[in-house]
Amino acid sequence: MKIKDLTTKIKSTYGDGLLIDVHGQVKYEGDVFIGVRDNRTLNSSLNGKFISRLFSNRGYIAQPDSHWRGGFIVEKYGMQMG
Repeated sequence: MKIKDLTTKIKSTYGDGLLIDVHGQVKYEGDVFIGVRDNRTLNSSLNGKFISRLFSNRGYIAQPDSHWRGGFIVEKYGMQMG
């Protein structure tokens, strides 16, 4: 199933969902990097700092918007207004 089809199905079934684009890197030290386009791809209660704390509270090094702001997947499919 394509990402667009899946996100459309989730939105119609549940109203909202959380899209997480996961991949690896070796250049920067840290476990999790949160790219949320300066908090524009999340609503006001679910922001990069909130997500960072979820990971940090479990022992991961997690920094919002540290090296990446969110790429193509977040920009294209992260916020579907409808």
